[in-house]
Amino acid sequence: MCDVYVLEYIRKIRERHSNQLIVPFYAIADNDSEQISADDDYYVVCTEEGSYKIQEKPTVAQPRTPKPRNTAPSPVRVSRIRGGFVFPITSGSDLERLEQAVTNRKDIRQEYVALLSRKPKNYHIANYMQCIFSDEALDDYNYHGVHVLGRCKIAMKGYDIFSNCFLDAFKSDGLTMEELSEQIVLAIKQSRNRMRQRTFRAKKIIKKMLMKKSEN
Repeated sequence: MCDVYVLEYIRKIRERHSNQLIVPFYAIADNDSEQISADDDYYVVCTEEGSYKIQEKPTVAQPRTPKPRNTAPSPVRVSRIRGGFVFPITSGSDLERLEQAVTNRKDIRQEYVALLSRKPKNYHIANYMQCIFSDEALDDYNYHGVHVLGRCKIAMKGYDIFSNCFLDAFKSDGLTMEELSEQIVLAIKQSRNRMRQRTFRAKKIIKKMLMKKSEN
């Protein structure tokens, strides 16, 4: 009878979303200083005042599983292809030269496509772009050729190295032109953010150096 009474209180606890409830002494057997109920989430304890209460078992913290670190090797580490091209491309002039070479020479195009296809599965094209072209090399370009802050930008969508070569490299993945354009737009946005951050840090360092110099 006592067990039924205790379990009834447990049910009320769940209904009221309460963590504990004082139980009259007569509701528990006299020889129970600590009674484990049939419910796994609650137990009955005797207080110092001689009354009993039902408590919810504390949640046992589960050990955290450390997240696996990305140990994938860098897909491009100063790679070279024919024509004297070293990747990542670091200037707009080399980018233009690469476009001409890919258009006119089949062997260079094949090597460039093979280089692009080295992208690991866990890399998005937007993130992979910085392995092929540095931020400085892309500074005068954006995908649609939209003018930014009065600066005329060159449209990337008309370049073979930013369109057909990528489509050929990831043909087996089913890459579409729409998906590619979204990734390149994102890559340019990320590139601009990195350049702004570097400029901000450089200005901050220069400011500190000037302040120290003035103090001396």
